[in-house]
Amino acid sequence: MNVSLLKAHASRALKEIRENKMSFLIYDRDIPVARMVPYMDRDLVIRKPKKKFKLPKNPVLVDVDPLDFLLEDRKSR
Repeated sequence: MNVSLLKAHASRALKEIRENKMSFLIYDRDIPVARMVPYMDRDLVIRKPKKKFKLPKNPVLVDVDPLDFLLEDRKSR
């Protein structure tokens, strides 16, 4: 299936994958770029963390307020 066909018929392709367990190879100008396959949750492995994650107390110290940069950027759009 090429990219343009996938864009035009994505819902149909997803339905085929879901209902018929089909897979599709996606081509961009005759070059394979991706494969759409049914999701298999048995491949998912959930592991407990080795240790508890903690953020640094002061991750970044700056002399200016980052909000000022955000507001300035939004005004320019």
